Amino acid sequence: MKPASTALANLINSGNFCSFDCYQFQTTSGLNIYLTAADFDIIDPATSITYLRGSPGSGAPRVDSKTSQSRGHWKRGLDSDTWTVAIDAQVTDPFTGAYTYPDVAGTIPWLTACRAGFFENATATVLRAYYASPPAPWGSPAARTAVGTLIIFSGIVEKVDANQVTSVFSLADYKSLMTIEMPRNVYQSSCRHQLFDSGCTLSASSFAKSGTVLNGTTKSIIIANPGAPSGSGTYTLGRIVFTSGQNNGLQQTVGAWDGGWTFWLLYQFPFTPQVGDTFTVYPGCNKTLATCTAFNNAVNFGGEPFIPDPSVTLG
Repeated sequence: MKPASTALANLINSGNFCSFDCYQFQTTSGLNIYLTAADFDIIDPATSITYLRGSPGSGAPRVDSKTSQSRGHWKRGLDSDTWTVAIDAQVTDPFTGAYTYPDVAGTIPWLTACRAGFFENATATVLRAYYASPPAPWGSPAARTAVGTLIIFSGIVEKVDANQVTSVFSLADYKSLMTIEMPRNVYQSSCRHQLFDSGCTLSASSFAKSGTVLNGTTKSIIIANPGAPSGSGTYTLGRIVFTSGQNNGLQQTVGAWDGGWTFWLLYQFPFTPQVGDTFTVYPGCNKTLATCTAFNNAVNFGGEPFIPDPSVTLG
């Protein structure tokens, strides 16, 4: 049974109500995004959170109400429930036609964020807001405040598909985490941790270097001189995170570094970095004990490098 206020319970029991879906996404960086499929902003009376309808100039994309509500799929037992929601993003200003990307996720153009993995491992909550009658789209905050809300789905973002206008989010409830193979950790020679995660324990900020884009830079090759890296001594397999320019907030993995001023990326940035754009770059780790020792972190090495090779154990 879902908890509900007395006012909400009475409204639902009366049978005379209307409802609208609301969506909350929380990214791994801690950014919260609140959207609604209604034609007006919705205010949750319990939390005072405003769910945006995605009007022009608001910076919020618009939930496609025709497809989102009908795509929920609930199952009995331990099977994972799923939910699919389509979110349309403006790519041009509706008044000037300028290519300005008015709809954003934080400060990043919405569709660019979707393609760049901004919502990877994000959590998602779907709520249903209830009213005695639909308020006017431009009504007062009191009129737009729902009688109450109920959580009807919660889980994680499994996949995001994006075209030139629409992003389609595929959500799975938390039971999907039960499909993770156990035991989670297996014996292996390489480290199972990711550099700077909780298992590694190192702080990324302690190894960060700042750089500025120089001439010759492309979407996939960065020319800069941030200085020599500490720790592993190489930027290969590290990452570059832009702190200004059109790619602000986006990151890519360094596939190779020449030991000087040239960084080759595994995947290109969506926009060509401009001279003067700034970024932060972090060293890489190839997950060997020798590299972990170079970071002075061998005590937290997450592998078993002295396990005999399989060909030896079976010989």
